[in-house]
Amino acid sequence: MAIRSEDFKKPNGSTDWDAYTKAKVAAGEVCSSCGEYIVSGAYPKGPRTCGSCQQLIMCKDSVQHDHFIRCPKCGDYWDPMAEEDDVFSDGQHAVCCNKCDHEFEVTTTVTYTFESPDLEKNDAEDEDEHGDGGGPDQGGA
Repeated sequence: MAIRSEDFKKPNGSTDWDAYTKAKVAAGEVCSSCGEYIVSGAYPKGPRTCGSCQQLIMCKDSVQHDHFIRCPKCGDYWDPMAEEDDVFSDGQHAVCCNKCDHEFEVTTTVTYTFESPDLEKNDAEDEDEHGDGGGPDQGGA
């Protein structure tokens, strides 16, 4: 059964987001490291890490991650948002590991999503709405 925010209401009506998040991690619904949702499948319940975090921990090659930077020397990883690193524009950025002071470069790739407005009605569609034209499939003139 999925963890629901409604089950974590405080007496004042607000939601206890910390308890809700901890319950989702404990149930294995979200990654215990980065908080991304995990598709359940037939896996046993309990805290789990997502595939991206597993790669970050186990893979010796270069890895991409949406939340963390990994030090190539000691393997420690951190959230650049929490550290105020200036790595959020496209390109190469020099960073320093907080654990071992190793300096290295990371590459940031920024992606964009564009939302376009609804299509505007053309004259034929306006006529069709008013019963003046037959529309494209109805042989109207």
